[in-house]
Amino acid sequence: MSKHFALLSIALVLGLLGACASDESETMMTADDGHMMALDDVTNGMSDVDPTIARMRALEAQVEGIAGKKAWSARFGGGGTITRAWLSGSHLVLEIRGGRTGQTEIQDIDVRTGEARWITVVGPNALDRAPTDGDGGMALITARDNGLTVVNDVTGGRFFNVRTQLAPVPSSDPVAVGPTFYMGDQLSGKFAAVSAASGNVGWYFESEGRCVSAPVLTHGMPRQLVVFGTNTGWIYGVPAKAADGVPPDDAAWAHDLGGSFTAAPNFAMVGDEENRQSLVVFPGKDGWLYGCDAATGRRNWVLRTNAPFSHRASIIGGRVYARNSERFFCVDGTTGQRAWWPESAEGRSEYERSQLFEAPEGFELADRALAANGDRVILLSGANRLMRCNAESGKIESETTLGGFDFFLTNEVTGALVVGTRDGIFMAYE
Repeated sequence: MSKHFALLSIALVLGLLGACASDESETMMTADDGHMMALDDVTNGMSDVDPTIARMRALEAQVEGIAGKKAWSARFGGGGTITRAWLSGSHLVLEIRGGRTGQTEIQDIDVRTGEARWITVVGPNALDRAPTDGDGGMALITARDNGLTVVNDVTGGRFFNVRTQLAPVPSSDPVAVGPTFYMGDQLSGKFAAVSAASGNVGWYFESEGRCVSAPVLTHGMPRQLVVFGTNTGWIYGVPAKAADGVPPDDAAWAHDLGGSFTAAPNFAMVGDEENRQSLVVFPGKDGWLYGCDAATGRRNWVLRTNAPFSHRASIIGGRVYARNSERFFCVDGTTGQRAWWPESAEGRSEYERSQLFEAPEGFELADRALAANGDRVILLSGANRLMRCNAESGKIESETTLGGFDFFLTNEVTGALVVGTRDGIFMAYE
């Protein structure tokens, strides 16, 4: 009798887990009024907590100590393994292996709410390029087979309902505007507009040098441009015209900044409501960080350092966070002036403070910014060491090492801290 009771208990537990897994958000259930309830709300009052829920709560407790109030938490992936995760704009994009279909699945989550938008299958191979925040579309390019799937980034529906074989060989990550996406073409060395219907190039744009990093869209500007830099130091703003339409006669602007770029540019609108300005930031191999007007390409400011910048800069809350090969910087997005200085710089002259030959200290040891609001900034150092810094001064208020997490994502939209695990537990903290 006890044996049958044990088997029945296991079946009930598995059934409960299966019911949760049937929804795309995994750890969300629908209330009577149709709204989504967090799983920890559902399980309040239970005498026995499922091990998965207990683990989630333990992970949440780690983050609360440094980040503050929870915005949302959920489990995704349908029982598969999250092999990679990207955060681009409001899209939290997960690559899943070993899930429901046995194929590579891509799941899209709204980072503002934690709600799953859609999931799609891209075939047996993993993604070759990172999906980037576009305007109505998302291009998913797979490795080995050079396969292409372009989806509506809100619904997940495939444009023209076809999965095509990509004709050009990408030299950069793609960015999509509806059923057109833009990227560098390795074979021709040119910047290409590609049709999602056929996978073929609709038109090329000739540039000085190769586009080797992901282009960026100027969201929110009256004239939408695709902005990219080349390996010879030229920057371009090209009208975002459709691949199957009339190609642009010329670039909206083009400038030679000199030197080459080490990573993709980034775009944001900065400044207060009365003095909003567009900003596109290019990290330079020459040790300079260039802040340019996205409408004209002209330089607004330059941060000069003595070591090459190594990664794409982040823009959160009007500030630019960037690291060169030696240290981490926080600068004002409108002026390019350093907003933070190490504590040892206090009391020094402007000239002495600007010298960058001493060993990095404090926040300068960070690798990248993860989250920011008006009070605090969360920085990542190494694999999983988090620093909570004062937003005004950069002074470290607390530090902690988070165990059990695999993904630490930079959130430029809401400023909340977003972390996750390979088995699909993700959470955001304000």
